[in-house]
Amino acid sequence: MNTRFRPVVGQFFLEHRPAVLREYVVGPAVAQIALGAHDDPERIACRIGDTATHLDAAGRRALDRGDTGAAVNLLERAEVLLPLQELNLAVQLSLTRGMAESGRLDDAISRAARIAGQRAAAGDLVGELRARLEEMRWRANADPERWAAALDALVKKARPAIEQDGDTAAQAALEHAAGYVDYNRGRQAAALAALTRGMEHARQAGDVWLETSMRAMAATCIYLGPTPISEALRWLDDAKAQSAAYQPQLDTRKAALLAELGRFGEARSLLNETIAQMNERGLALLAGYAMQTAWRIEMLAGDDAAAERVARRGCEQLDRLEERAFLSTQACQLADALYALGRHDESEQWALRGLELGSSDDLATQFLGLSVRSRVSARSGDISAALALAEQVDRLAAASDDPRDPADAALNRAEIVHLAGDRGRASELIGQAIEHYQRKEAFS
Repeated sequence: MNTRFRPVVGQFFLEHRPAVLREYVVGPAVAQIALGAHDDPERIACRIGDTATHLDAAGRRALDRGDTGAAVNLLERAEVLLPLQELNLAVQLSLTRGMAESGRLDDAISRAARIAGQRAAAGDLVGELRARLEEMRWRANADPERWAAALDALVKKARPAIEQDGDTAAQAALEHAAGYVDYNRGRQAAALAALTRGMEHARQAGDVWLETSMRAMAATCIYLGPTPISEALRWLDDAKAQSAAYQPQLDTRKAALLAELGRFGEARSLLNETIAQMNERGLALLAGYAMQTAWRIEMLAGDDAAAERVARRGCEQLDRLEERAFLSTQACQLADALYALGRHDESEQWALRGLELGSSDDLATQFLGLSVRSRVSARSGDISAALALAEQVDRLAAASDDPRDPADAALNRAEIVHLAGDRGRASELIGQAIEHYQRKEAFS
C-alpha cells in the first residue's frame, strides 16, 4: 500500500472498524488485524495493506486459472481494503466480468458504469472507453433489444480513439465487443476474426483472463460458423491444450459437435461433467447458457421430452439471473421442443416470448422463433401466414454463414409445403437440406 495512504486508512479503521467489519465479510485474519494492532493507525494500515496485497494477488491467480468464484470473492475482499487509487483497471474490469459470469449482472453493469465515470473524471478517455465497452456488453445481455444497437454504435465510436492510442489492453476490449456484435448477428467468420485479433492483443497486454474469455466466444463461433465439424473438433482440442486456464465452453461446444456426429452418449457425459464443474465454481450464467447445448443434444437424439425438460430448466435458471439475451434463444428452443411434442399452443406462446425478449438483430432467436411460428400456423391451417413467416426464416438463413441454418430453413419450409399437400416440393427441399448439412459434416 502506498505509504501516503497509511495514516488515513489506519485512522479510518480505528474509528469505524466495528461497522466496517460487520458490513464487509473480509475474513477472520483481517478482523484480527484490525482489532488487535494496539490502536496504532500506522501499524493497522501496514497490516491491512499487506493483507490486501495478498488477497489481490491471490485473486489475480484465480482469474488466470479460470476459478471465477474464488477470484470474485478474493478481489472483492481486497477492494474493501485498498484505496481506489491503487486498484488496477484490468483487475477491476476482470472483477466485473467475474460478477457477470457468476450471475450478478446488475452488479457487473453498475460497477462498469462506475469505473467509466471514474476514468472520465480522471481525463482517461481510453480507460473510460474500455469500461463503457464492458458495461454495454453486459447491458446487451440483460436487455438485448434496448442495448445491442448501442453496443455496436459504441464499438464504431471507440475504434478510432483506441487504435490511435495503441494500448493493447484497450484494443483487446474493443475486439472483444466487436466480436460479440458480429456473433449476435450470425456473422461467425467476422466474429472469429475480431476475437482472434483480440486474443493477440490480450496476450500482449498480459491479460490472461480476457484472452480466455475471448477464446470461449471463439469456440462458439467455430461451432456456429462454416468450419466443418472435423476441423472444429481439432480446433477445440488444440485450444484446450494451449490454455492454462479453466475453459468450460470449449467442452460445451465439443459436446454439441459430438452430438452432431451421432455420438450422444459421449456428448451427454462430457456436457454433464462440464456443467457440474461450472456449478462448483459458481459460474451460474454459463451453467444456464449450457442448457442450450443440452437441448441441442436431446433434439438431435430424438428425445423431445428430454429436450423440453432441459430447455425449461435453462429458461428458469436464466430468468432467475435476469438475463435476457441467452434466455430469448432458450425460450425459442423450448418452443421447438414443445412443437415436437405436439403442444402447439404452448409452443407458440414460448416462441412469442423469446421473440419479445430478444433483440431484433439476434439471428439465432429470430430464426428459431419465426420458424416455430411458421410451422404452428401451418398446423392450424393458415398456410399463407406460414409461408410468409417461412420467407423471413429463409432471409435470416441467407444472412448466416452456418450451413445448418439454410438446412434448417429448408426443412422448415418442407414441412409447411408437405402440410399444404405438395409432397414433391417437400422432397426437393429435404434434398437441399441434406446438401447443406453435409457442408458442415453434420449428422442431421
